[in-house]
Amino acid sequence: MFSFGASKIIQQAANPVTQTAVPDDHFLKIHFLVVGGSLAGYASALSLCRAGHSVTVLDVEDKVETAWGNYGASVSPNLYRLLVQWEMVDELRKHGTKANRMHIVDYYTGESLGFHNWEEELLRDSGGDLVYCQLVDLKKMLLDKAVFYGAEIRHDVEVSGISVQKGSRPSARLTSGEVIEADVILGADGPKSVIRWQVIGQELNETPLGTALFNVCVPSEKMREDPELAALLEAAHTTTIWTGKGYAAYTFTAGGEFTCYMYLPGTGTEDHWYQYIEPAALSKLMAPCVPVLQRLVEAANSISCFPLCEPPQVEPWVHPEGRVVLVGDAAHPFPRASTLGPAMNVGDAGMLGVLFSHLHFDSQIDTFLTAFETLRRDRTKKVLPIELTNVYHIIMPDGEQRQRRDAALRERRDAGLDVFTGSDDDLAVTLWENDKFVFSYDVEEAAEEWWNDWGILDERANDAVRLAAVQIPIVQIAKQVERPL
Repeated sequence: MFSFGASKIIQQAANPVTQTAVPDDHFLKIHFLVVGGSLAGYASALSLCRAGHSVTVLDVEDKVETAWGNYGASVSPNLYRLLVQWEMVDELRKHGTKANRMHIVDYYTGESLGFHNWEEELLRDSGGDLVYCQLVDLKKMLLDKAVFYGAEIRHDVEVSGISVQKGSRPSARLTSGEVIEADVILGADGPKSVIRWQVIGQELNETPLGTALFNVCVPSEKMREDPELAALLEAAHTTTIWTGKGYAAYTFTAGGEFTCYMYLPGTGTEDHWYQYIEPAALSKLMAPCVPVLQRLVEAANSISCFPLCEPPQVEPWVHPEGRVVLVGDAAHPFPRASTLGPAMNVGDAGMLGVLFSHLHFDSQIDTFLTAFETLRRDRTKKVLPIELTNVYHIIMPDGEQRQRRDAALRERRDAGLDVFTGSDDDLAVTLWENDKFVFSYDVEEAAEEWWNDWGILDERANDAVRLAAVQIPIVQIAKQVERPL
């Protein structure tokens, strides 16, 4: 077996191919430039550094807080399992709250429609827990771990555009005039991505679904002053869904702080979209409901409003000239306050890390990026409808379907059963089975399966080219040596 240096010298002398010759067991380390300090951006830096690559993250801000206040973030079992692999569970436990069950309550009367205890079922079917934490804490955990593995983080830098030419390294232009080259650029700059515009060449608009989402953050110290609110805070391991006819609330404790997502009919809320509003303004929009929800809103220290939208379908994710790829919300935006979105964003990073841990040849880069897009796009097409259906289920308007659902919930409640158990044709049961389908997915395992099924074949083809590049000149040299003799 030739050393890397010797094979390269022989190949350059013969020059039969342009493929870089690398022995099978030689890992090719490259430089990734990540544009955007998002969940997907920090997670990608972490995962790719773990795989052995060099990563620089460019963040337009110098803080991890979101522009529209803090959010409670759902760490679903599939994401939890990935954080276990990345040795981050101790930090997650410090900042998060494990959810053991869900409580379904009537939005108007406060009638309990039943509980579902999911701890054992989730552990058995998915191998992970369901945990809620503050989004800012999850981002900070990923950022710190990325730095631990060697990622370079540059804050207060803004990218104005990128330059991509086939066969050369792409580069990013900063508003300061600086140009940074890399082997691969990841566009992780969120749903209003600058990089996405340069990849697909057009703006994309969300489609409002007729519902307004209010992100209500309630300080725990205020909740302790009200006995009924304090009871919600003390039931930290229970997630509550308050379901009404076009109205709903989703409440949970996330690392000692309390979050309430209010879903209200969108008509009449347009003036509040993309703004902070006062508690009194939200109270006027709420239909007559159980008093505890009104008191939650009155105790809030931050309320922001957004239209609930169906995200646009982004295509392609990989730049036509290669070497630039969209990840996270830049590639597949999920609705704000999504319960499945964080796992999708961080899952992109998990897949990229596994794929590029097998990098041996420069020509594999675009192959891996195409595989990433194919696998993650397919996953998005399955998960996004589940997310939207889950929201519809809790804000379902009055009608026969809602009446059947409520009757089934009450029947199981009265029988002492978990509310998501029952026949396969029951809507609630179907939704729970869909969630378990999402929760049981292992993104790193899926990436390894692709590698074993397809990636190895591609590497063997590259290896055949390498061997030809090495062996042909040897034969030619041998013949040249024989002639003078």
